Amino acid sequence: MRAVLSRNSGERRVCILHDISSLNQKVSKPVAKNEGSNNEEAPDAEQRPQSPAEGGDPEQKRSEESNKVLRNAERLLARFNQHRSKTLDTVSRCRDNRMKAKT
Repeated sequence: MRAVLSRNSGERRVCILHDISSLNQKVSKPVAKNEGSNNEEAPDAEQRPQSPAEGGDPEQKRSEESNKVLRNAERLLARFNQHRSKTLDTVSRCRDNRMKAKT
């Protein structure tokens, strides 16, 4: 029995790791074909690497992404705190109702 349970948990672990790795893969845009051009070696505008002047400051992009992550985390914490307070209120109300029923 123990061997079966260990094997099952190991298989679940492998499945979870596989799912996580599939989520981490980069999704790219489909390559648009140049219908009017016969020169297939010329890179598209989307495929051409951008210079720092065109793409903006990488530090600024990282800073914006960090700020976005922080805002999302703050929203999540606010939702957690709201849910926790509602849960504690419900538990308190149920406890009070139980105590009233006993007396």
